[in-house]
Amino acid sequence: MGKAAPPADGNPMDPHGVRYGDGRCFSAAEAVGLFGRVHPEGTPPDRPEDVEAMFAHANLVASAWAGPELVGVARGFTDFRFVAYLSDLAVDRAWRRRGVGRGLVDRLLSRLEPGAKMVLLSTPEAEGFYRRLGFEPNPLGWTLRKGG
Repeated sequence: MGKAAPPADGNPMDPHGVRYGDGRCFSAAEAVGLFGRVHPEGTPPDRPEDVEAMFAHANLVASAWAGPELVGVARGFTDFRFVAYLSDLAVDRAWRRRGVGRGLVDRLLSRLEPGAKMVLLSTPEAEGFYRRLGFEPNPLGWTLRKGG
């Protein structure tokens, strides 16, 4: 995932001057910087090699840009027809409450076929945000962490 240009000028801006792009049009260093602004307490991922691994096989990626600055990213995995798993939605704290998170989710949804569903695991702090977007809680979610 090398350095690439933000979305071209032909890509319309939202009312806050944010442009959205599809795919990995950002460097690992830009993503690490964004994650640092999202999680200032230093939670991972904070190493470029971790970010490279995160995005290596993701087939659903969108980015949000304010000029040359990466201000948001969404990453997921999907078959495009039945289900998409939203694994990361990160928006720079300075750009929250301006529709960037919704814009990123909408960008991913636009790539799915009608009737496909999007699922995710949420932090407690983000629960209200996802409800406002129309996500419904699912008490049947399960996780299993590989040991070792």
